[in-house]
Amino acid sequence: MIALLLAGCGAPDAPTTGVRIVAIGPAVAEVVHALAPEALVGVDDASVGLEGLADLPKVGFSRTVAAEGVLSLGPTLVIADDRAGPPVVFEQLAAAGVDVRRLPHERSVAGVKALVRGVADAVGGDPTTLLERFDASCAPLEAPVPPARALFVYAGSEGALSVSGTGTAAHAMLGLAGLENAMPAWDGYRPLTPEAAVTTDPDLIVLTTRGLQQLGGVEGVRALPSLGMTTAAREGRVVAVDDIQLLAFGLGTCAGATALRAGL
Repeated sequence: MIALLLAGCGAPDAPTTGVRIVAIGPAVAEVVHALAPEALVGVDDASVGLEGLADLPKVGFSRTVAAEGVLSLGPTLVIADDRAGPPVVFEQLAAAGVDVRRLPHERSVAGVKALVRGVADAVGGDPTTLLERFDASCAPLEAPVPPARALFVYAGSEGALSVSGTGTAAHAMLGLAGLENAMPAWDGYRPLTPEAAVTTDPDLIVLTTRGLQQLGGVEGVRALPSLGMTTAAREGRVVAVDDIQLLAFGLGTCAGATALRAGL
């Protein structure tokens, strides 16, 4: 779906000659790539998962960027969302003469559209086509969905599992899809315990695509002591969505929310 949103959305009027852009944050990077692809010279580590960006130089994780790595790419413009950091790095980049744009990035449909407009303003592109295609991708979410409680499980690289409470991108995505977070009393992420999983007994278990692969697919989820006893795991109600679509709140957000609904 992201590829469909980006296809044919370049802005030929964007003044990219001589401009070298480093984009920090997947949602920022995909919009820059759509509007001014020739000017994009570097992205954060997560953004290389986007189509067409795998070969670009990486500058580290968006929240732990180092000024030296960014400056080594010779940027004239750095665009980042407001969660990127640390803040001192952007002060250092500005002091080095780089044009730095830090854009608000609310986790909502309106927030995505505001980010698109902000990036378009920074690169001198026209966001009209991107916004039209994004709106079209959100149309399926206008249909009602049956009440359901969903548990988002994050599978870390070390095999540790945590679940999302409120105040997270996962919580916002569940809400956008019309699903209730099964852990509303928790804030942020907390370790998953068998007791919590059984007590919650969600209607749907949600993971990122990478997370489900790490766990060995649906059968791997069923084999976990923490999740295997839930009704959702026993009945195979486990859905995985592309990591960036699920958590980045970019152009693929509504497609990700629609995929969550399909899990029901």
